[in-house]
Amino acid sequence: WHYRQAEPEYGAWRAREVLVALEELLAGLPADVLPGNRVVEVRARSVNKGAYVTSLFPDGRPDDHFILGAGDDTTDIDLYRALPPGSIAVHVGASQPWPREIAQLEHYAVEDPAAVRALLRRLAETGADGAGAPRDVAVHEV
Repeated sequence: WHYRQAEPEYGAWRAREVLVALEELLAGLPADVLPGNRVVEVRARSVNKGAYVTSLFPDGRPDDHFILGAGDDTTDIDLYRALPPGSIAVHVGASQPWPREIAQLEHYAVEDPAAVRALLRRLAETGADGAGAPRDVAVHEV
């Protein structure tokens, strides 16, 4: 449930109500209720972006692959954790603490989706060899 276009205080108030109601309704069921960046997400337990990444790369990052994971919310932490060593993680938006588990990854923060598009455009133009994000794109090492 997204409330990004709602008035901030009203959206936050309604989100708290939704969270409480969902947690009561789903108590004891195999589901997770996650608050995020002006969103409330309900998902089946163990179904997340990280599980999908793990299914794509069960043996780690192939030598000939460049893997970049980008996201803007707490639900993307699962994605970052599942990226194989040698991948790059990019957080979009206000910087947040990086989980200790992803310390083996090169990780960056960019200001907004436009910066992600610029980064991807630059990678497409120059080619990606897994050596890290281009330094002439507005990325901030964290």
